[in-house]
Amino acid sequence: MTELENMNSKKYLFRSHFQNLYEDKVIYYERNLVIADLESIVITEDYFSAIVNPLILIPRGNKFDKYFVKNKKFSIHCRWEQCKYIGTALASYHVWMIWTEPELVKKLEQLVFENRFEEALALTLNEDNN
Repeated sequence: MTELENMNSKKYLFRSHFQNLYEDKVIYYERNLVIADLESIVITEDYFSAIVNPLILIPRGNKFDKYFVKNKKFSIHCRWEQCKYIGTALASYHVWMIWTEPELVKKLEQLVFENRFEEALALTLNEDNN
């Protein structure tokens, strides 16, 4: 596969992940693991970008938990040559990761509302899933 074919394939695959979201939500990980809305999703020939609106913190018990701010939006960006899959997550070379599967997002939201954080973490950041 040529580099151009690889980038076109990534663009197609990434686009397909954002067509069937659970209530427009994803699981987003950078410093914090959160359930978030994605807004202004842009998928071009060269890159993917979106605005992330964090809604619910999935606590990990580390120093970054205290920096979570609900509804404090920020943008993410990734050129196709920097995008890849880590397990079932879409990733920008270990800068951020996004899980889009509707069933997974719904399940994590339910687990968080029931304060079952360890189970929520096991479905995302668990080594077996990455």
